[in-house]
Amino acid sequence: MSYATRSITTHNPSWKAKIPLEMTRPERAFRRILEKLGIPFHSNEEDDFTVVGGLVFAIRGPHHKNQRQMEKDAWKKQQLEALGFRVVDFWDWEVLRYPHFVSAIVQAYWSLSKLCGRRLN
Repeated sequence: MSYATRSITTHNPSWKAKIPLEMTRPERAFRRILEKLGIPFHSNEEDDFTVVGGLVFAIRGPHHKNQRQMEKDAWKKQQLEALGFRVVDFWDWEVLRYPHFVSAIVQAYWSLSKLCGRRLN
């Protein structure tokens, strides 16, 4: 699929039927976490992030450990933070091995963003 056809997908209750097969297992697991928490979101699969209000959750896989990708990720994070977003990174193995821990962190950030008017920076 091209970037234009994959870029932004708005969350809805029938999200399972709309998840592209190209998404990784950790990304699908993270979306299930958001669904269980009842948190609205939209995502940009091309750039591996999920936007929740003023928050951006990034799921990082093994390819994010090489120097070039780490520099690219740092630049993206800086750009998003400059726009007022709070960026929270999870490694793919964290999402798969510790979904309850990830869920608690997401819930905490979501609650704080609502209390703080979505400004956590």
